[in-house]
Amino acid sequence: MIKYLNMRINKLFFVFIICILGGAIYANTFHSSFHFDDTRVIVENPQIRDVFNIAIAWTNTTKHLMDHTLGVSARRLIPYLSFAVNYHFHKLDVFGYHVVNVGIHVINALLVWWLVGMGVRSINRKHTSGVCLRRKIKNTPPRCVYGSTVALCATFIFLCHPVQTQAVTYIAQRFTLLGTMFYLLSVCLYMKGRCAETRLIASVRFVGAAIAAVLGMFSKEIVFTLPFMILVLEFYFFRREGSKRIIDVPWYYIVLILSFAVIIPCLYSFNLSGVLAQESMSEASGVATMTRSVYFLTQFKVLVTYLKLFLFPVGQNLDYDFPLAYSIFEWPTLLSMLTCIVLFGFAIWMRTRNKLVTLGIIWFFLTLSVESSFIPIADVIFEHRMYLPSVGLCLALTAGMYSLIRNSRMFVSVVSGVIIIFSCLTFQRNKVWNNEITLWEDVVQKSPHKSRPHNNLGKVYYLQRRDTGLALTHLNQALMLNPNNVSAYNNRGSVYQMERRYDLALADFTQALLIDSESAIAHNNRGVIYQIQKKYDLALVDFDAAIVLNPANASRYVNRANVYFSLGQYEKALKDYGAAIKIDPRNAQAYSNRGGIFAAQQLQDLALWDYNKAIAINLNFKEAYFNRGNIYAHQKQYALALEDYNRALAIDPGYAKAQQQRAWVRKAMEVLPND
Repeated sequence: MIKYLNMRINKLFFVFIICILGGAIYANTFHSSFHFDDTRVIVENPQIRDVFNIAIAWTNTTKHLMDHTLGVSARRLIPYLSFAVNYHFHKLDVFGYHVVNVGIHVINALLVWWLVGMGVRSINRKHTSGVCLRRKIKNTPPRCVYGSTVALCATFIFLCHPVQTQAVTYIAQRFTLLGTMFYLLSVCLYMKGRCAETRLIASVRFVGAAIAAVLGMFSKEIVFTLPFMILVLEFYFFRREGSKRIIDVPWYYIVLILSFAVIIPCLYSFNLSGVLAQESMSEASGVATMTRSVYFLTQFKVLVTYLKLFLFPVGQNLDYDFPLAYSIFEWPTLLSMLTCIVLFGFAIWMRTRNKLVTLGIIWFFLTLSVESSFIPIADVIFEHRMYLPSVGLCLALTAGMYSLIRNSRMFVSVVSGVIIIFSCLTFQRNKVWNNEITLWEDVVQKSPHKSRPHNNLGKVYYLQRRDTGLALTHLNQALMLNPNNVSAYNNRGSVYQMERRYDLALADFTQALLIDSESAIAHNNRGVIYQIQKKYDLALVDFDAAIVLNPANASRYVNRANVYFSLGQYEKALKDYGAAIKIDPRNAQAYSNRGGIFAAQQLQDLALWDYNKAIAINLNFKEAYFNRGNIYAHQKQYALALEDYNRALAIDPGYAKAQQQRAWVRKAMEVLPND
């Protein structure tokens, strides 16, 4: 009993250390801003605004599974549900989102500890009647591994490795974190089920593994390889010595396990031929269309880059300018292919010498096979794709080092040094993620000949710093590197609009539509310019197109409603404002503008309700305060009107309309008869 309690205390101690270390090395990320796809996935996504209506998003998006413009995808419902919960409690305060991401990362590290520990114990049982877990072992069998040390070292390397920063610090990559968590949980529960003492306990654990697998399938497509990984583990850990069967379970078990591989193809409507036949435009410098063969050849170089980043994590980059491979006879491609073949051959050779090394390498290749295969993806390389595969590399590295060193104390010393170095590199790398400017300046420095980093940095300069000069410099550079960059035209047009150079803005938005006639953003932006120029008919044509292309964007309905309002078509305007509010119940602009229509129709109570709602959503909405003040002034409630004008001027001291109205109200209050 005492021995059991001591083991439990030791485990709790290491759980505590893992949690503390994970929080410490990511402590400087808790206030890092939203980045890149965070805007689309979280900040501007109305479908995560109400956690209780996430089922409605599911219903809507299951009809459009291949439509990436929608706010929530049925294929990744679980992460979106987690974002909805975050928004419910934290709105757009990044702290809560980062805490959840780091927490999931720590949980994943604990699952790695559990998984590797079970794997080591399973292998040891095949070589000795006892399980080799004690610090001092006499006459240890040659293929026996000191389990707790290897498992803990693999866990700490996984936890602290700087290559994980993109998956953890980049909030939108919770897709990867959750997919990995359910993947590891399913594997662990399956292995525990295979070791259960009774059928009832085994059944409960298998059901848990199945539920985790399904949740993972609805988190990210990388979980597609899970059934195949289960069969690999069956071969390595549970196949009886001397068995003539490759997988030592009944055939119907295998069929049941493989049936889970159908879930993700089902989410893609079994459109396998369409997915395989697709071509993609590369995001690398220059413009190039990627075929399946080009993407496949390029992935050999990508795999080698991943290996290099794992062993020597320097020069990390959010947006690599990665050259495509067009022929197997190009030296970088050929050498990379040979490296992968040699590594896989080494894994096979090590099968009888160190099964953990073999299993780790197989894990790496198998879990990367979804994104490093024949299916072209515009971005051929992203560091967050290393998150799940790195579990295998952590296992292979620690098991291999232990086999070479053999001395436990020396092994722990070496690995401790590696963990300290990795922790420092992770902390330093996370400084780059502090805000959008530090991030994209780093990317531009490392990928100076790629259009997208310049475009994104230019966008950040004009949105956050209001520095139109620097913004135009980078946006012009982006267009010089890629004259077909639709996003850069849209962003440069927005800068020109900010500078009130409307003709130049109109030219850029029009050019964006010449390149991509289905750009909803360009249609919307051009419609805004036409509205400013009072070309309402042209504005309506563009807003109509923007709404047809992306009916889930509330701001497009607000813009069209504003045109109807200007034309005096109040019924149409009210309908569009209502549609915007239905899509995004927290759209303060829609409430405020609808209040303007009610005020114009002398429906003052309805107008006041909308202004109150807009202010409740956005306490710094100066126009809503001003408009509500006008209602109060019209009702001769001058004290309330004066209070609202003062609030509007506190937000913007130069707000001329509020200054004029406040002066009028003060005069009106002076002539009121004294009670």
